[in-house]
Amino acid sequence: MATLNLSERLRIWEQLATQLALRLAEVPHLQAQHEALVARTTAIKFLQDERPRHQSALARTQEDLQMEVFHAGETYSALSESLRAFYGRRNKELVAFGLRPRRLTAKARAAIIEATAPNASAASTPPPAPAPPAPSAITP
Repeated sequence: MATLNLSERLRIWEQLATQLALRLAEVPHLQAQHEALVARTTAIKFLQDERPRHQSALARTQEDLQMEVFHAGETYSALSESLRAFYGRRNKELVAFGLRPRRLTAKARAAIIEATAPNASAASTPPPAPAPPAPSAITP
């Protein structure tokens, strides 16, 4: 029965239940299982009849879900831009909100390093040469 589709299985199960109902007097110990099979096949038929209604409800639910996801994305974008505007795009406080601060460009980093280096212009010139030793007072 592994390769049979549901309608084929249902037909087989109903045939068994119908034939067993005619012979329940011969096999009374199978009455509980017969009733269970009849109840299950009835439930399957009911669910098959309900499937189109549920599918349309599922389609509506899927559309609603997609719209909510879209609106949530729009709201997230607006909030993240507002937080970046408030704190600044490079502020590390943005990490607490799950946002990544913008990195400095190489040019901006070099400007900051140059501005914060102690006596940046003196570092580029070589140190003065040591003074020659003083002539000694004793000459030979």
